[in-house]
Amino acid sequence: MPIRASSTQNDEGLSQSVESALEDLELKYTSPPTDIEPGIMFLSSSPPKGECVKKLRTVVLSHHDISELGDMNMVARMLKNARDLDLSHNQINDWSEVAALLKVLPKLKSLSLSFNPLMSQIDEKFKDLQHDLEVLELNGVSLDSSALSVILQIFPKLRVLQLCSVAIDHHLNTPTSSSTTYQTEQENQSHPLRDLSLHSCQLDSWEKALKFTGKFEYLEFLDLGNNKICYIRGDPSTNELKRLRILCLNGCPLNGWESLEALAEFPSLEDLRVSEVPFLDNLECDLKHHLLIPRIPNLKVLNGSEITPRYREDCERAFIRYYQTHNDKPPIYQRLVDLHGNLEQLVFVDFTPQETVKTRLKCPEVNRSFCIRHRLHITVSQFLKAISKATDIPLNRLRVLHVTPQYPTRSPDELRPSSQFLHTLRIEDNDEFHVFTKIVPPRPSQRTSESRP
Repeated sequence: MPIRASSTQNDEGLSQSVESALEDLELKYTSPPTDIEPGIMFLSSSPPKGECVKKLRTVVLSHHDISELGDMNMVARMLKNARDLDLSHNQINDWSEVAALLKVLPKLKSLSLSFNPLMSQIDEKFKDLQHDLEVLELNGVSLDSSALSVILQIFPKLRVLQLCSVAIDHHLNTPTSSSTTYQTEQENQSHPLRDLSLHSCQLDSWEKALKFTGKFEYLEFLDLGNNKICYIRGDPSTNELKRLRILCLNGCPLNGWESLEALAEFPSLEDLRVSEVPFLDNLECDLKHHLLIPRIPNLKVLNGSEITPRYREDCERAFIRYYQTHNDKPPIYQRLVDLHGNLEQLVFVDFTPQETVKTRLKCPEVNRSFCIRHRLHITVSQFLKAISKATDIPLNRLRVLHVTPQYPTRSPDELRPSSQFLHTLRIEDNDEFHVFTKIVPPRPSQRTSESRP
């Protein structure tokens, strides 16, 4: 039988149920289905559902209006094998509940508390806690300036941290003497965090992003998407983000190529995501790749697409040809010229099929000649009917030869009524059509002999 949540009294004295994670866990994973047809019976030798819950490694209880976690001893027994727990989009507001949960689930590796109304101060709740959690999602959770240091203190093995959709300016203030002990202890220490997401955090400068990530020396993935970062500076004399491999700047209003050129200063950067960047979106896809990829020599993936060595070479050659006629050349231009040489401009060849041609119609029998322009997407039969009408020669007595003056050695081709299109005959401008009247021999007279009796 599911454990019921505790009850509280509201201001009017009415009993009000408090949703607990344990109750929702039992309702979701152990309650019998309610949509079984009457008269249907299931016979099974499976273990009790409560035992099945204990084997779960991933538990999802998001959007359940949970405000408390319930009896922690029961939680420990029910989730003893859980490794990933999702409690996002609930009503949990007390960090002591989270601390109690982590104490009874020491094997937990991933925890999502995103979009819960948790209190901003957490230091006292986690004072004596140490946990081997590796993934923590706190999207939409507002924390005070000391909260980050506390989190890093209690989760020394944390690899992934998500702090999206919340302002973090107050984390960038210089610590004062009233800062917590944890923040002071870790002020000059580096944390082994590998993956940090700061999407939609109201960051308005690259310097603020660097200040926030300063203590993460081992950072490999950084998501700064949808922030108001307009300019990026690169300084090879510093060790900032020297291990960064993947950078997401989707939706950032970067001001131009200088910001992207600065990314070449990060020695490990090989994967860049810059979709929905206004000045890039104004360029065609091929041109955008030709002008961006050569600027970052170490780049191997752009917006999820692999950059092969052959494609990089093609982009670098296109980059040289593009800027050959420009007075202001990017800093990387000369290095690419030294690598590939001064390239000649490519000749543009238009392979678009012609729709119309201008030819000459000649009628030697009546000594007439005139130019015509006609479509190529008509059949030979349609073309012969038009010539018959123009020359007053019956179609059944019309003979037309296709002559190519520019190729004198080519024999004339006679056009015969068919459904073949003119463009398949390789007709070009200035070709000629010679029109003749067929000579029809008279039919032999039919002789009949009368039989004599």
